Amino acid sequence: MKKQKNKRKGTRVVDVCFKLYTVLVYLFLFSPIVIVIYMSFNKGQTNRFPVQEYSLQWYKVLFQNNGIWASLRISLVIAVLATLSVLIIGTFAAYAIVRYKFKFKSAFISLMLAPMLIPSVITGISMLLYFSFIGIKTSVFTVILGHSVLTLPYATMIITARLQGLHISLEEAARNLGANEWNVFFKIVFPQIKPGLLSAALFAFTISLDEFALTFFVNSPSSQTLPIRIYSMLKFGLTPELNALSTIILVLSFGLIGIRMISQSKTERVTKGTD
Repeated sequence: MKKQKNKRKGTRVVDVCFKLYTVLVYLFLFSPIVIVIYMSFNKGQTNRFPVQEYSLQWYKVLFQNNGIWASLRISLVIAVLATLSVLIIGTFAAYAIVRYKFKFKSAFISLMLAPMLIPSVITGISMLLYFSFIGIKTSVFTVILGHSVLTLPYATMIITARLQGLHISLEEAARNLGANEWNVFFKIVFPQIKPGLLSAALFAFTISLDEFALTFFVNSPSSQTLPIRIYSMLKFGLTPELNALSTIILVLSFGLIGIRMISQSKTERVTKGTD
């Protein structure tokens, strides 16, 4: 009996320590985010902690900064176009990986995943040299290509995981009834992988919007994205204006996460209802 009680006490101590460790890790990860949001309401010119007087002054300054909003528009255009191209290429690549057998399949998968393993700086330098060699000037187009190459492996992996969870019997039944490959894909496969496509799109969009290292090499003065703009602003000192901008981006990011969670819960309800 005493041994059992000692084991239970030991288990409780381990559980408490594990929970405390988890709380400390989350505090370490998210406390900087909370501080940035908190400091965005500072009225002063510097980031003094704690805030002496609260104000929306820096949000007003931010909304009057046309350069930041121009860079944000460029970043959004690049992220949307890169995400669309990645979804199209990644979907067909994932379908080929999961459903077909062909020569050099392992080599194809390795090449597909290579940009995920190579540092972004190396990829950016390589793409800059390649564009210079073939005579393409850096522009918004080269940034879109760079972001597409960088985010393609992530999107492909997410869509592949979704396809692997689908049973092939529905596709075989559709083929037996006379459907061709396009009808099988768009009428049978596509509706079932929509949650995976949404996850891949959000992942690719977030990476593209946040990418700095690769963009630094393949952008031009006319295609200055938001991370590049923020980097140039940091050279002149850190102001609460950047805190306000970070707060707005955080709100948008959490909004995207909320949309993903809502869509996933709806999908799970529909699946349970079908079952």
